[in-house]
Amino acid sequence: MYYLVDAAWWLMWSDYVGFEDGSEARGSRPNEIDNSSLLAPGSTAKLRPYINEGRDHVFVLHDEWELLRSWYGGGPALPRRGITQGSTAVVELYGLTLKVYRHTT
Repeated sequence: MYYLVDAAWWLMWSDYVGFEDGSEARGSRPNEIDNSSLLAPGSTAKLRPYINEGRDHVFVLHDEWELLRSWYGGGPALPRRGITQGSTAVVELYGLTLKVYRHTT
């Protein structure tokens, strides 16, 4: 399971801890995680269309999400399944939506 984290929040956190380049921590401690910019208007779980990894969000593993959330709070949690395709994993952002019709005679 992978979790989406808002890219702007991730960048602030990365600067705060020196994550990207292994440098000393700099910047101020980020506020709570705010993934609301990734959501469709009026939704608490449905992603807005056309979000891109790197620009809008990053993926973290379940244990990483749990640590970040325990340290900073916030959310909402946006878990998504990873699908193996050959030697790579693809995260399914939107899932499959099926409409089932029942025909009665």
